[in-house]
Amino acid sequence: MPDPAATNAPDCCTLVHRMFSVLEDPIFRRAETDGTPVLVIRLGEREAVLPLRSLQSEFGMPDDTSDGRMLVLIAGALDFVSSIRPGDPLPAEIVDGSASWEPGPDHLETAVSKLRQQLVAWVTSPELADATEVPAAASASGACSSAPGDEASFGAWLSDGETDTASLPSGLLRVTHPAEGALIHEALGQAAAAIGVDGPAAVGRLVMTMAGEMAFIEALRARLLHRMKQMAAKIEWLARNSHPEGSPMETLTQVRRLSAIALKEIAARFAAVDERTAEVLRPLRHFDAHCAFLRANRDWLYRTQRAWDPIMDEWDGVTDQYPKALLSRTYRFLAPRFMPVTEWVEKQRAEAERKRSRHMVW
Repeated sequence: MPDPAATNAPDCCTLVHRMFSVLEDPIFRRAETDGTPVLVIRLGEREAVLPLRSLQSEFGMPDDTSDGRMLVLIAGALDFVSSIRPGDPLPAEIVDGSASWEPGPDHLETAVSKLRQQLVAWVTSPELADATEVPAAASASGACSSAPGDEASFGAWLSDGETDTASLPSGLLRVTHPAEGALIHEALGQAAAAIGVDGPAAVGRLVMTMAGEMAFIEALRARLLHRMKQMAAKIEWLARNSHPEGSPMETLTQVRRLSAIALKEIAARFAAVDERTAEVLRPLRHFDAHCAFLRANRDWLYRTQRAWDPIMDEWDGVTDQYPKALLSRTYRFLAPRFMPVTEWVEKQRAEAERKRSRHMVW
């Protein structure tokens, strides 16, 4: 996906070639077969499908022309929306790097709770003295300044910076015991000195902005990782408790293996994000870089969720019947994504040979 800042991306799909004004209801989407970005147009009662690269070549729209640049943006936009027409707004991920969707309030609270716990752990750590020896500048108005947060709940406490812990507001400072509130208040002050910003209020804003970015990761943890685990558990149960013969057994075995590989890969992505956020001072010191890291993973995970949603929706409905057709569809989904390339090529070659043999005339 192109860097919106570098391309000065427009906020809507604007194409100037005359062809786009005379076509009947042109629409951009991904091909159902291989996910290639395509233009779909109506020709009477039929549809014509043209890959965007072929479109650029056929009508003379190289990447350095306005329409060529827009087609590149459209291809990136299809990672976040299912289709787009001329005149439609481009998704926020393409325009300014923010998100075109929202996490729930529970996901924000989970993110805030994690940061709250990390602040307490850091301020009570015996290594605190070492952690504060190398101050580095942090910016409260960097790339993530527009992320959602709970700054209104900080209210007067953020405005004057020094307030009795008995009157701490909600949000980051929503605690179950006054002693915890005092520790968080102390942690914000210590962090301000460590990273070189002006007082605990500035650190509080950084923390809440970071929580807003982390809320997207928490939403995707629920919508992708947890649902993948549920799907994998059903496949594991089938592998242990059903005993189909022949080709169905081979399909089940492959789906079990490939779904485990997929789950491990996706779980590793979440683990990498969690590891980078585990030490609260490090992301605060490198605030803009950390926000960019969170956003890159947010977008990767969101694209992944969109790809997995249809197959996970089907598995949600599986109860006690053997889902033979669904297992075949799941295999076709998993194999090109998670099977080793050499193994996938060999299977495709073998399948092509079987088809050729079936149609051979002696």
